[in-house]
Amino acid sequence: MSASFYLLNAWDGRVSQEQNQATSVGANLNYFGTKNLILNYNYIGGAEAANGSHRQVQEINAVYRCNDRISIAIDYIYGQQAKIPGQTDVRWSSFTVSVKAQINDMYSILPRYEIFDDSDQGFAISGGLVAPGLKQKMASITLANNFNLGDGLEARIELRSDKSDSNTFFYSSDHSPSYQQDSYTAAFLYAF
Repeated sequence: MSASFYLLNAWDGRVSQEQNQATSVGANLNYFGTKNLILNYNYIGGAEAANGSHRQVQEINAVYRCNDRISIAIDYIYGQQAKIPGQTDVRWSSFTVSVKAQINDMYSILPRYEIFDDSDQGFAISGGLVAPGLKQKMASITLANNFNLGDGLEARIELRSDKSDSNTFFYSSDHSPSYQQDSYTAAFLYAF
């Protein structure tokens, strides 16, 4: 087991000098005491602005190795912004589950399912401290294909489909608002 604790100059260092001088705190706890299971917990919390509002985000993720070729991972995030002047407290969350199957030494496949709930006030993505955001719940399915090309080189091809209960964020090919977006990504990575 390992633990780390942090003191940060405000929540967001990019704007901390402009918005507040408060200290945010962070923590990371890792558990890897069993052969096939790794657990990780993260926390960050502190003032978001000089107006006294407080934000905290907690995350827990786990990876379980079923055997040498198959592993399952989950990730859960819960965020909360409290004491916003003139507004109610807001919450958002996300949940992800994925499976990695190492088919052979060269190829692995990773299906992933994600749910993101920002329907409280749409604060996490498009909102902020000055105005309500655009509410949404979104679900995504991704299929990642990883190809080990040797000598630190890897190719990745991802196919992804996102569906939202709001048509504010996605656009169809004719640029009209859409509730769904399909995409793909191709990349080469080099590790050294």
